[in-house]
Amino acid sequence: MISTMSRGVPPPPNYFDIPDLPLYTPATESTSQLLPPPWDRTQSRETCSNSNSNTEYIYTSQDITLNLGPRVWPTHAAAYPLGGVVEGVIELPNLKFVTRVDVKLVGVQTNCLTDRGLAIGQTQREVANVSQNLFTATRDTESPSQQPRFEFSIPIPQYIQGGMEPLPPSFFAFHPRLTSEIKYVIKVDVSKKGLRRHSRFVLPTVSQLISEFGYSLKSVIYYLPATFSPSPQFPVPIDAPRIPLPINSKGETDVTSDLQLPHPKRYPSSASIPFTLTLTCPSSPIVTRLLLQNINIELIRKVVLNVGGNRSTRETMMGRGEVWAVDEQTEGKFIIHGSVQNNKKESESSWHVPNAIHVQYAIKVTISQSRELSGTLPLPSIRHEEPIVLTTHDTQQNTGEPFPVIGMLQSVRGTNQLGIGDNSPQLRI
Repeated sequence: MISTMSRGVPPPPNYFDIPDLPLYTPATESTSQLLPPPWDRTQSRETCSNSNSNTEYIYTSQDITLNLGPRVWPTHAAAYPLGGVVEGVIELPNLKFVTRVDVKLVGVQTNCLTDRGLAIGQTQREVANVSQNLFTATRDTESPSQQPRFEFSIPIPQYIQGGMEPLPPSFFAFHPRLTSEIKYVIKVDVSKKGLRRHSRFVLPTVSQLISEFGYSLKSVIYYLPATFSPSPQFPVPIDAPRIPLPINSKGETDVTSDLQLPHPKRYPSSASIPFTLTLTCPSSPIVTRLLLQNINIELIRKVVLNVGGNRSTRETMMGRGEVWAVDEQTEGKFIIHGSVQNNKKESESSWHVPNAIHVQYAIKVTISQSRELSGTLPLPSIRHEEPIVLTTHDTQQNTGEPFPVIGMLQSVRGTNQLGIGDNSPQLRI
């Protein structure tokens, strides 16, 4: 073996001599600057910035400043409850050539059909449209000595425009080939006379929007309404309505089954929902005993999207049932008592936009033979989904003071956690 040192070749470097790393901390020193996250760094074609302070929601464009008031809730941007009112102040540099100032709240539900990443179909519905005129110039209008300042107050409607369905919350859902989004937009419109540019300020409620003149903001406003219902009776009352469950069998069978739930079937999303399941087979008690070994009860959520006849359903399990007791009343008749609870408390609510999107919940019951007996003993099976209605809160939590449901932010695009947004492409209004 020839030594490398005899030829004058230097030895390889010592890769284990790693210098000490600096101590990282979220606090900045006097000589350092904390950069904003990537979703706040995008610059538009014109000057437009989000100058939110720690205490207020303030947004500025080239010639419009919008202040939506103090930060009441722990969110990156303002959130509004059921029956909420959008209040704020608009400031302009002056009223020279200004003929009209308007502010508008617009809510739009958009479903988009895609194929290989390209949009091939889209349906839109305006679910809310409330406008307010703040200024109209007349011949006698004089330019104010101080900076023009306009206060406004726009109540959020409780029902969809042109209907009696409750106004849906801010929402985003992505299915294969289908996308749905609900967003609410604050628009500030400043009209000017003559051949002068018409100024417009657009504040998006879900994520970035760009106005006709390129104003762009990275800020969000959410509509997160709370709904209420009383807690269910516990356990299920004996006289609760019995829901017969369909029996799937290859031959004749006398197996019967029914489900009992507290009535009415409207529960808080944080409540434990009790159930009573009855399974009977008088002619062959062994059949019921075998079916008892493979009973599965779940709380599921279904999001149904519809675009021009193209329908898509996505199912998510929200909670798995637990059995407390199994009573054998007579030979071949068993009564199963248990409950099922939502894994995401105070964040789920049933709602829909007709012919566009439905958010539904159901108690799903599945009874079948175990895999060990599959193919050896033909047993009947049961599969049933019983629709229910979920609300975000219990009636006892309704203190009369409206509040936004912060947990619903998980169903909005770009809000994986509070205060975080993204800069992904958006459906345009």
